[in-house]
Amino acid sequence: MTTSCGAAKYSSETGAKSSSTCTDCPANTNTSKGLGTALIACVANAGYTGEDGKVADPCPKDTFKADTGSAKCTKC
Repeated sequence: MTTSCGAAKYSSETGAKSSSTCTDCPANTNTSKGLGTALIACVANAGYTGEDGKVADPCPKDTFKADTGSAKCTKC
């Protein structure tokens, strides 16, 4: 039985993926619609910032980020 990787997981293998070929994204990151095909598909959650494919850090005090991705946090 095969399945696609779920949210916050990725696999660099092509074609159908089994859950055993999926790897968790780094902390505070997620994949778009559970379609991670490489580590770089793991992007920072809203409220966090950081380089794609790496652990994301929370936005500093008095800043925010409403969207996902590597954009910097904005002052309130």
